[in-house]
Amino acid sequence: MSRKGGEKINRQLSALSATTLSKVTDLEAQCDELEKQLEHVEATLAAGSVTKEDLQQTKQQLAQSVGLVDKFQDEQVDAIVTADLNSGRAIVRQHRKELTQRVTALRERTLSTYHRVEQALQACA
Repeated sequence: MSRKGGEKINRQLSALSATTLSKVTDLEAQCDELEKQLEHVEATLAAGSVTKEDLQQTKQQLAQSVGLVDKFQDEQVDAIVTADLNSGRAIVRQHRKELTQRVTALRERTLSTYHRVEQALQACA
């Protein structure tokens, strides 16, 4: 919708929609941090000079990360409710959908990295 003179009218979000969108934005930032942690682990492994002890420690770290990602999805992302929203329902749903896709991909990458570490440990044995 536009006004005379080409100015756009910005649709205002209700307080509930704004609060919920803010929560989703916070969760996106938390997901960014989880992704950075995994990228750091992947970069360390790609560097190649990793000892057996490093691999064992990384394996434990990755196992914990899978649990954290699952908990993040189950207790935080899935807890975002849009049924009570009107003005911000569509945008919150879109953000939640994208966040769910990111978390799913993060979980898969974490598991894949975990399995690579397991294989590397078996090769060391």
